[in-house]
Amino acid sequence: MNLFVVALLLAAGHALPGLMALLSPATFGGGLRRFARNVPVGIGLMVLGTAWFFYNLYSSDLTDFVALRPFLYAAVVLVGAGNCLFVQDYIAVRAAAVVALLACDRILDIQRWHVSAGFDPHGWGQPKNLVALWCYLVVVLAIWFIHSPFRLRDGLDWMAATPARLQRVGAGLLGFGGVLAVVAAIWLR
Repeated sequence: MNLFVVALLLAAGHALPGLMALLSPATFGGGLRRFARNVPVGIGLMVLGTAWFFYNLYSSDLTDFVALRPFLYAAVVLVGAGNCLFVQDYIAVRAAAVVALLACDRILDIQRWHVSAGFDPHGWGQPKNLVALWCYLVVVLAIWFIHSPFRLRDGLDWMAATPARLQRVGAGLLGFGGVLAVVAAIWLR
């Protein structure tokens, strides 16, 4: 996977919810309001995050920790299962934040490979660095939402308070998806 494909996937990931918010704000707003305390979705996301983290640990080069590998594997599984069983309040928010952090880790690895292939790392104002800047914003928000998951619930409730507001947010998401697609087509190809 290269940065072009990542940018197109992010563009689609922003444009699709934006389009849903524009076309059906009442239905989409109801789903947003239920997300923060949705235990089945949260458990599914937590299982995904735990499996992804386990895979990262399994595939990493831990030569200094070879003797500790079985304990690290057990710790990852126990933390993931413990969250699913004992920390179900706002589990969807916390699990989504964990998956977002893991996704940003992967995207920034791809960005780093792009930089080492002749990309200019000093021009942060360039449009082609939009994906990395987006990742850093997501990392900050994910850490904040893991610590205070009720803030995401409050933000989603605020967005879905009126259909017109949700449609404006949807238009913004659709527009940002369009910008990401243009950046991918022009600068990342």
